[in-house]
Amino acid sequence: MIIKKTLFGMAAGLLLIHKAYAAVPSSDPVIRVDTAYHSGPIYGVEPLPDNERLVTISHDKTVKIWRSRDFKLLKTLRIPIGDAYEGNLDSIAVSPDGKFIAVGGWTCWQWDQQGCVYLFDAATGKLQHSIERLKNIIGALQFSPDGKVLAIGLHGNGGVVFVDAQSFQVLAQDQEYGERVTGLSFSSNGYAVSASNDGYLRVYDPQFKLAARVKVPEINRIADSYFSPDGKRLLVGSYDSPLIQILSLPQLQVEHSLRTAPGQSSLKTLRGAVWSQSGEFIYGAGDSDSVHETEILRWRITDLSRYETIKVAHRIQSIRPHGQNGVIFSTEDASIGVINDQDSVARISDTHLVQSPIMSDEFRVSADGKQVTFPVSITDNRDFMFDIERLSLSESGSVPGLKPKNRTQKRIQLTHWQDNTTPVLNGQPLRLEPFEEIRSFSGTGKQTFLGTDWLLRAYDKNNQLSWKTPTPGAVWNVTVSGDDKWIVAVLSDGSVRWYRAEDGQESLALFVDRLSREWVLWRPDGYYASSENGDSLIGWHVNRGRGNEPDFYRAVQFEKQFYRPDLLRAQIGAMQMAANSSADSNPQPGQASAGTRQAVTLSGIMTPNFAEPAPGTFTLNQLNEIAPPRIQIASARAVQTPEGATELELTVEAEKNSRPMQDVTVYANLLPVAANEERRLDVNETDTFRRTFRFPVSGGDNLIRVEVNNGVSLGLAEQWVEVPAMSQAAPPKGDLYVLAVGVNRFDRISAADKNKVPDLKYAVNDAEKLAGLLGNSASNDGFNQVHVQLLTDSAQLPPSRQNILAALKVFEQAGPNDTVLLFLASHGFSDQTGNYYFLPQDGEYNDVESVLSGRNLSGKASTLLSWTDFFDNMRKAAGRRILIVDTCQAKSIFGEFDARSLRKRSAASLFPLLLASKGDELSQEYEPAQHGLFTHTLLEGLQGLADYNHDRRITLAELHDFSVPLVKKLHNPSAGAQTPQLIAPGSLANIELPLAQSN
Repeated sequence: MIIKKTLFGMAAGLLLIHKAYAAVPSSDPVIRVDTAYHSGPIYGVEPLPDNERLVTISHDKTVKIWRSRDFKLLKTLRIPIGDAYEGNLDSIAVSPDGKFIAVGGWTCWQWDQQGCVYLFDAATGKLQHSIERLKNIIGALQFSPDGKVLAIGLHGNGGVVFVDAQSFQVLAQDQEYGERVTGLSFSSNGYAVSASNDGYLRVYDPQFKLAARVKVPEINRIADSYFSPDGKRLLVGSYDSPLIQILSLPQLQVEHSLRTAPGQSSLKTLRGAVWSQSGEFIYGAGDSDSVHETEILRWRITDLSRYETIKVAHRIQSIRPHGQNGVIFSTEDASIGVINDQDSVARISDTHLVQSPIMSDEFRVSADGKQVTFPVSITDNRDFMFDIERLSLSESGSVPGLKPKNRTQKRIQLTHWQDNTTPVLNGQPLRLEPFEEIRSFSGTGKQTFLGTDWLLRAYDKNNQLSWKTPTPGAVWNVTVSGDDKWIVAVLSDGSVRWYRAEDGQESLALFVDRLSREWVLWRPDGYYASSENGDSLIGWHVNRGRGNEPDFYRAVQFEKQFYRPDLLRAQIGAMQMAANSSADSNPQPGQASAGTRQAVTLSGIMTPNFAEPAPGTFTLNQLNEIAPPRIQIASARAVQTPEGATELELTVEAEKNSRPMQDVTVYANLLPVAANEERRLDVNETDTFRRTFRFPVSGGDNLIRVEVNNGVSLGLAEQWVEVPAMSQAAPPKGDLYVLAVGVNRFDRISAADKNKVPDLKYAVNDAEKLAGLLGNSASNDGFNQVHVQLLTDSAQLPPSRQNILAALKVFEQAGPNDTVLLFLASHGFSDQTGNYYFLPQDGEYNDVESVLSGRNLSGKASTLLSWTDFFDNMRKAAGRRILIVDTCQAKSIFGEFDARSLRKRSAASLFPLLLASKGDELSQEYEPAQHGLFTHTLLEGLQGLADYNHDRRITLAELHDFSVPLVKKLHNPSAGAQTPQLIAPGSLANIELPLAQSN
């Protein structure tokens, strides 16, 4: 069983074991896992008074506000954090009017050696105040019924402090305690009661004078106390046994003892005990012998002789009343649950955490540490496998050759370690830090590795401490690679981390989102690789001093600086950076294969490994120099226009952080709704601005996203806005803008270099036919007008670099009801860092060679077009945006992870992408149709064959689903497989194209 340290008293001097106290919180960026769910155990949950929202706190050091009915995340609130436990939240209270949220735990101790409580505005999420200079760590919080007083229970012998909730002045305090305060409750008539681990209940009158101090029969360690709604009785929970005592007031005598029936419950304690708001039911929860399942017990007040058992497949940490007769609860694996009225089954949220506190032996590591497998979930028989060399995540039932974590544990004699602070290793007692407990262990013949609540420890064969490394969570699992070089640990934040066995230095960390299968792999210095949206799962927390709300920047906001898959591949061992063809049928480097659009490579040029960034590369200590603007969505309300359309009136406030602000972009459900001219900021708005936007929305949930650009990084703010259902007028028709570019002939590539960069056959045909089909859709009722620009070898405007850049400017004209489509057909290639380049008609071989050799990793080349040229111009378009790419090897548009890198390449690049093939495949040409194979299938689909539901609209999803099997049927097997790809965030795969009419 796992019992967290926050369940027991912590002495005031506990943090003396850590580094010297600082006067203020460190402002160094701290990388954190941060998902739509908590990334650590949830130690407190409270309903807001409307019962429509919930508030939770976690050891991931955040506060989150949720919508009760579907657990949709509404806001994340942040506090200053520090090392180890600093910032862990264990206590929460909501004011009776729902305006304020108070949180505390291991807060302010690291820099004050005293505790503090943070107060947030529940509506805006802003950090309003901090109550400081408290005598110890915060153990419990509760507002009085009138909201005028906040009671604060402390650890150690700090006792109880009563604070005026408006002036924050101390009204009274009682320090005559032998142990920590475990619970606080107010009665409806103003009496307060505290529960303590010293075994006593203390009752305070409305003037906060001690009215009674009693020992509760059969309970030595009181877990919590809770007044009945009428204030006449008191529930007392226990850490000692599955027992709840009901005490009558004012005598404080035992009226009833609620116990579990022998053999009918797995509960070992009943530390959580609450009344329903109606007073009709009592609920109890506690610790179970089972790792995978526990119970919530429910007694009806009219018959306390029996109880109902509600099974829950999670370890419960907190339970509180919800609605008239229900409860809400939180769990150790970061989920939330609700039991309404007389439900016999709990409704439980998802969790993004893959790992469970006690993981099976399916957690395995390869001999060289480059591969790991772990269960998809605690109840799933499938495994995830992550491969560092390939930077890939896959699912499989089992992976041969990987060793289980317990392979060396038979050599280790570790006793008295579970739920104990005095472990014995090979017969020798170990001295741990106060309240530190071991969670996992592994070892080799020479070393033993112990994972604890906040440290990874290494001991030599003489049981002497070799090193210890702080960890950002409890180490739930630890194993050793087969070559004994890497310690691989699973932490309570859901991450897998690689530490060097010789010195404990962290080298890599991996987080996998169990639900979306998105992943991100990063180094301590901030460089990372990720799946399409994986770099939204981590970010940098930056403190802004005492009592101030910190900044938090997601990795995606700095993609241009920190996305470096080449560095991640090279982190463990020397790995080859460029993929070489292994099949005899595939073209060799430097040779063109007839009928294949080939990624440009250079024969004889070795691809360098980048173990470290090049000199002059952006570093983490420069983060504050380019920090993005701070954004606040001040208000959002639905209005109806005289024409009957529903619009959202959105007010946005922003302030610069490091550099002057340049422009602001607003998205509704990932579609930009502000035209390009509306985005520019005036000269007097570059430091601060407040703007109001109005744009059409649909009834129901709408994801609103605001971006503010400072030229280097993007400030982000996202919020779900629920719009009431209104009578909705038909949306106005928009225009369709098409820019099609096709290049067959490369005039500045010499004859000597044509074998390396050959001319193409059908790129021009592809662009011309696609532009023709879509141009004829003007008569279709989907668009007002269709604007087509064609740049090909035979067009009026040739596809030179300057002509393409000029043509891209047309996208600035698009409004929120319009659709823009960019089609590219030519050679495409990428450098080792993932920068994509498009070869225009006047592209020069010297630039190609400089990029492919690694001499130019800048992302720019004078005669080539980079991905930023296309993305930055498409970003200026409002409405629906589509990019279709059939350039040689499709993966080259995003380098090593092009097919998964749309959102990495720019935090603002929220548009779908159709690619001709997977990253490790070549896109073929199709001789019978005289088109690229992928483009041929698109043309067929656009002429009606992809209109599966016959609505005369073709969605991108329909077009992709039509293309995949046809490409598979028509491709040339000798040239390898080809699999078209659609990358579309959110619902953007449903963007429609008209049913095209052929000439």
